[in-house]
Amino acid sequence: MPAQHLVRPRPRTAGAPAGSDAVAVLRRAARPLIGQLPALADRLTAEL
Repeated sequence: MPAQHLVRPRPRTAGAPAGSDAVAVLRRAARPLIGQLPALADRLTAEL
């Protein structure tokens, strides 16, 4: 049984590259968290 037919590329939705929407959503969600990292680091070092 050849494995070629098991590995099939997924159909793309609306011509967008696969996974690009998920990456964009994750980046948008992480942006505020990344902005807070310096303040969190200062707070942690102050408590230590």
